Amino acid sequence: MTRRIMWIMVFMCAATTGSTVRAQAVVAPVSSPVDHPLVAAHPVRTSGVWRKGVEQFGESLAGGSLRFRGYDVINMKLPGNRGIDLVAMKRSPVGVLTDVRLVEVKSHHGNGKPRLGQTRVGTQMSRDWLAHRLRALRASGEQGRKLASEIARFRRSQGIPIERLGELHDVNVRAGR
Repeated sequence: MTRRIMWIMVFMCAATTGSTVRAQAVVAPVSSPVDHPLVAAHPVRTSGVWRKGVEQFGESLAGGSLRFRGYDVINMKLPGNRGIDLVAMKRSPVGVLTDVRLVEVKSHHGNGKPRLGQTRVGTQMSRDWLAHRLRALRASGEQGRKLASEIARFRRSQGIPIERLGELHDVNVRAGR
């Protein structure tokens, strides 16, 4: 009799666990969709709102692409929309950092190639610009300091020049690529 009750209990637990998993899959079968600027819920359509929407769309699309490639993506923009757009990190199963990408996303609606901006410290994605942005990230708070220190340790241990960590993503909304 005890063995029979045990099997009934096992069956009940398996049945309820299975239904919970199915219910979660039905509620959220995929992650949230990318917010395209044409279908975004902005009540006012000004050029500034459009540019901001295109920028956010491009960054979410690039982040999704990096996640698909196996990276953990962190948005570490500094105040005033300055700095590196995305930091993508890939770790081994034991938690050791195996790859880092400092990503600049250029989203546009027109034809042609994206232009990297000219700043006081040099062209975006140049060696000087990346070094300056990592120093600014280090000074931005506890989380930024930890992230910048981990990237610096990884770079030194692997002997990788800082400019090789940079990656440019060109997102053309008109062409859909």
